Amino acid sequence: MSHKDTMLHRMFAQNGGITISAQTKEELTFGEAKKMAESELFPENVDPSGFQPFVVLPLATKERWENRSINFCPRCGSSLKDYELDSSASFTCYECDTSMSIAIAEPVSHSE
Repeated sequence: MSHKDTMLHRMFAQNGGITISAQTKEELTFGEAKKMAESELFPENVDPSGFQPFVVLPLATKERWENRSINFCPRCGSSLKDYELDSSASFTCYECDTSMSIAIAEPVSHSE
C-alpha cells in the first residue's frame, strides 16, 4: 500500500434517532477504514447493517488536513486531491465547471 492510497476518513451511521460519527486519526486505505468502522464504531452486540445510511468518506491526506488545504469542491463535492491548493485559492473545478475563490479561516478560540 503506498502513502498515496491512504487518507483520513470520516464515518457516519444512522438508525432512527441515533447518529454515530467518527474520524480516523491516522491515514488508512478505504478498505481499512471501512473494516475499522464496522469493528470499532459499534458495540459488540450491534449489527452495523441495521444502520442506514452507513458511509465512509475519504477526507484528505493527514498533511493536507493539518495544513487546512482545500480538499473538496463546495459546489459539487468532487475531490480536489490532484489540485495544488492551500487554505486560500481561486480555481475552477473541472467536474462542475465552476470558478470560485475559497479561504479556510483559522478556528477562533474563545478564552475565558
